[in-house]
Amino acid sequence: MTAASEAAIPAGGVLVHVGPFKTGTTAIQGALQDARERLPEHGVLYPGKARRVARPGWAVLGRKQRGRDPVPIEEWEELAAEVRAAEQYRVCISTEDFGSASPEQAARIVGDLGGDRVHVVAVARRLDKLLPSQWQERVKSHDRRTYDEWLRAVLGHDENHFSYKNFWASHDLARTFDRWTATVGPDRFRLIVSDDAPEQLPRVFEKLLALPEGTLQLPPYRNQSLSMNQTVLVRRLNEIFEDREWPDELYFPMLQRGLMQALITGESSPLEQRIPTLPGWAQERVVEITERKIEQFRERGIQVIGDLANLRPPEPTAGSEATGANGEPDLLAIESAALAVSGAVEGALKRRKRRRREWEQEVRRVRKAAAPKAPEPSGRELLGELARRARGRVSR
Repeated sequence: MTAASEAAIPAGGVLVHVGPFKTGTTAIQGALQDARERLPEHGVLYPGKARRVARPGWAVLGRKQRGRDPVPIEEWEELAAEVRAAEQYRVCISTEDFGSASPEQAARIVGDLGGDRVHVVAVARRLDKLLPSQWQERVKSHDRRTYDEWLRAVLGHDENHFSYKNFWASHDLARTFDRWTATVGPDRFRLIVSDDAPEQLPRVFEKLLALPEGTLQLPPYRNQSLSMNQTVLVRRLNEIFEDREWPDELYFPMLQRGLMQALITGESSPLEQRIPTLPGWAQERVVEITERKIEQFRERGIQVIGDLANLRPPEPTAGSEATGANGEPDLLAIESAALAVSGAVEGALKRRKRRRREWEQEVRRVRKAAAPKAPEPSGRELLGELARRARGRVSR
C-alpha cells in the first residue's frame, strides 16, 4: 500500500469513478451535475446530461434492467466519442455499475474512452455501515430475502450464492483493483477511504480534477433511505409480485418509480424504525473480513487517499433486534401506507399515459406509411412553378 497523492490527473486525462454502490456516489454525482455548465471554465468536462452515465454504462456492460428495454450500444458509443473528442479537458464520468465490470469489460471501457488518458478511482466505506444500506437497495431491486437471511448469505462462505456474488462483485475492492489495473496499471488507480464526512468526496474530486476549492457543492437532496418498516413493506410486495407472477413491466413504474419514490420523498413518520445495527454474529464476521481486506490493500500496494483505519468498525456490541415475524416490524405508519398507495397509483397512471402516447405515435406512423404518395412533378411543371413564384416576387 502507498499513500496516494491527491494531485490532479494530467490535463486531458479521463477520471472514471466506479463507485461502488452506497459509498457517497449519488452525492458526488449530484455535485458534478449541478456544476456541469461551469466546469468547462476550469478545463473540466462532465459529459452527458444525466446525473450519472447509467444508460451508456448498462449498454457497454451488456446489462438489461429488469422490466425495461435493453439500452442500444449506440448510447455508449456516443458518450465515448464525446469523451475522446474532449482532449483539451480533464473529463470525469461516474457510474457505480462499473465497479463490477469484468476484466474484459474494463479493457473495452478504457480503450473506448482514450486508453492511456484513463485513470480510475473507487471509494471504500466501513462494512458495518455499508451492509444495512445495501440490503435496502437489493430489496428495492426485487430481492425477497429478510435482513438476516441476506446478511448470512453475504457474510457466509458460499461464494456461489447469488447474494454473495452480487454484493462482493462490487465491494471486493482488491478484486476491483485487479480487474482495472490489468488495463490501466496500478499507477492510475486510486482508492479513497471514506471517513463519512459529507465534504470529503467533493474536496478530493476537486483536487483530482484541478478545480478550485468550493466548485463542487453537495446538492440539497440526498439518496434518502427507506425506514425498516418501509423496506419490509417493499420486500413483502416483492414476494407477492413473484408468487402471483405479475409482469416485470409493472414493477418499474409502479414500485420503483411509483411507490418507492413516494416513500423516499415523503415525510417520514416518527413511528418508523431505522434498519437495525448488525447482530453480534455479523459484527464479529465484519471485523474478520475488514482486517483481511486491509491486508489485501497493503499487499497490492494500492494508492490510498485517506486512512485505512477508518475501515475498522467499533468493538462488537449487542445488536438491536427487530420484532415481529421473521424479526421484522409488523407495523407501518398510516402516513407511509398512504404515500405507498398514492405512489403506486401515480406510477400506474404515468405508465398508462406513456402507453397511450406510444400507441398514438404508432398509429400516426402506420397511417403515414399507408397514405398514398403524391406523384412526383415533371420537369416542365417544376419550371412553371418556379416562373410563377418569380413573377409573384417581381410584382410585389
